Amino acid sequence: MIRLLRIEWLKLRNSRAFIIIGGFYIILMALVAYGMGSFEVTTGSEDGIQTTLNLGKLGVFDFPYIWQNITYIAGFFKYILAIIVVIFICNEYSYRTVRQNVIDGLSRREFITSKLLMILVYSVVSTVVVVLITSVLGLIFSNNRAMDVIFLKLDFVLAYFLEVFVYLIFAFFVAYMIKRTGFVIITLILYTFVIEPIAVWQIGEPIGSFFPVQSIRDMSEIPFKRYVKDIVELDIMEHAGIGAMFRTILWGTGIAALTYYLFGKRDILS
Repeated sequence: MIRLLRIEWLKLRNSRAFIIIGGFYIILMALVAYGMGSFEVTTGSEDGIQTTLNLGKLGVFDFPYIWQNITYIAGFFKYILAIIVVIFICNEYSYRTVRQNVIDGLSRREFITSKLLMILVYSVVSTVVVVLITSVLGLIFSNNRAMDVIFLKLDFVLAYFLEVFVYLIFAFFVAYMIKRTGFVIITLILYTFVIEPIAVWQIGEPIGSFFPVQSIRDMSEIPFKRYVKDIVELDIMEHAGIGAMFRTILWGTGIAALTYYLFGKRDILS
């Protein structure tokens, strides 16, 4: 395992794209998380009167809800990590390093394992960054810093890790199948934001909730509804969706297994 990670790290450490996009990802996510305190939500009551609410003043950084708030926002940044995965997988084919790795003695299974290990590392590092950002903002701005409160709702951190990890596996699979960076990114965008949402909408519940991206989305829903619940009657998600987490794990395992199977069948040396 260490050998495979070292091989991947040697490919990445001098990559300008990896450093720039990775740095941009961390800085942008920290700025947006901090900027949540300035977000405003406009809502209307039953009598038609609109009210604008400032999330910072409403306690968006208060423990324990900050875990759900920031992991939900950070989930949108997984697409930046997906671009990094797509670029490097497609480059493996463009520069024929897949072929060279196999010729040099790396088995096909080891090649796929090395990619999944790097995706695991990306996901762990991303989760650690989110935990650090959340902890710092919470300790500075939260009105409630009691230890028994701080560690509530950490299930949303686990849901965030699964969200990033499984979506990156999905991006890896699409990149492996198509191999062209531009086409892969377009395919991911179309599937994530157009094709699957339309399919889920047409099919409806409960079958629609079993689609891969929908399973990821169902682990956590928009948390800011709690700040307008006194104005508009809404259901609030207090814990990460256990069923959705289970479906997401199944999708991640299934896609990874399919990638192993297909990579073992394809002629990569031609």
